[in-house]
Amino acid sequence: MPRVHKLMRTLLHTMPLVACLIAPVTAGAWEVCDKAQPWYTQGSEGFLYGPTDLSPKTWDLPPELVERLGGTLDILRARGIEVVIVAWPARTLLRADPTLPETERWSQKRARKGYDEFRTAFAPHATVVDVAKALQPLGDSAFFKYDLHLRGAALDAIAGELGPQIKSELPSADFDKRSGPDTEQVGGLGKSVQKTCGITGLVETMPKTVFTTKGVGLLDEAPAAELALVGTSMSNATFDFDGRIAMALHTPVVARAVNNGGAMAPLMSHLQSQEFLAKPSTVIVWEFPWAAFRWGGEGERPEADASGTWSVLDAAAHGPCPATAPTAQAVPIMGTEIELLQTKPLRAPATLHVHFADAPRAPIHVHFGGAESEPVSWSSWRRVAPSNDWFATIPAGTTSVTLELEGGPDTTATAWICER
Repeated sequence: MPRVHKLMRTLLHTMPLVACLIAPVTAGAWEVCDKAQPWYTQGSEGFLYGPTDLSPKTWDLPPELVERLGGTLDILRARGIEVVIVAWPARTLLRADPTLPETERWSQKRARKGYDEFRTAFAPHATVVDVAKALQPLGDSAFFKYDLHLRGAALDAIAGELGPQIKSELPSADFDKRSGPDTEQVGGLGKSVQKTCGITGLVETMPKTVFTTKGVGLLDEAPAAELALVGTSMSNATFDFDGRIAMALHTPVVARAVNNGGAMAPLMSHLQSQEFLAKPSTVIVWEFPWAAFRWGGEGERPEADASGTWSVLDAAAHGPCPATAPTAQAVPIMGTEIELLQTKPLRAPATLHVHFADAPRAPIHVHFGGAESEPVSWSSWRRVAPSNDWFATIPAGTTSVTLELEGGPDTTATAWICER
């Protein structure tokens, strides 16, 4: 019998009636129940599709979004930071599935056109890997059936594409690879359908791979990583994407993953991390599912189209104010509402950088007086870990900047404001 949750096993032993209602399934012998069909679709070969597989939201790319993100990428490039975008397409973009006819809701041709337009739009600002082309030869072996993530063979193929496209010089290191015990992968789609439809068995096996630095003893130090893998759950330890990149490129890799964070949260988190502020990455491999590029909001993750997202990203991309900048102001602050700046209207945008002694967990709002701009909120996305350092762009025309801590214990902080 397929493995089920501990609580479910208890119920099966103690309540025979429930056991009759929970139907274990075998490969190809299940159907999406009526209750789940508004959100989930069963495809050919037992594949299960979810909302992002069939979402048309990313097909049309607003020009202002391209301009904003392109500007942020240009700022990083001007600092000597190379960004490589790995936006992996939905399985429905690559699979020839006869159960998905062309309709107003879904069009594989239109989805592919949208993916190509995405790559073309950002190519002037960063290296954009053609993930669809890299995965095409693998067919269905690139994908899980009940999960949105990519299998190891697909990640190996993407890692192999990075080497020829990265221009920066990176420290050299060699790595060993060995197989670990296989693990069971119950993906988000499978979990949802099992719960909604009262079935079990939507489980797949995932081989585990372990990567270690070759020739480094317990007392030796491996070279410091200058390549950062910044992404979603695909970049966490479960899928070993960082190890696969390290193996393919012969260089150490540091990973920063924000599970279920969409595209913007991982990049925002990395640019404001103490590690990046202390030593900026030479190369940032920015990984996210293409279908989730504009996915955000609802208090979970930054919204790609929101002005507050770009206020933070642009300022963080510029980095801390130079220590020698004559316009830099060091202001110790403490309390729940602090006025940081009173001045004549700023003629050009400036950067606000606040370092908190203790990373605040309650939302923080930055108000700009004199400028027609909405407040910027920090630390208000549940998918983004609390940070000690936060940035915001102060718009031109601002006459005052006020920092408001919504709640929680007081924390001491230092703020810098500098013209760009």
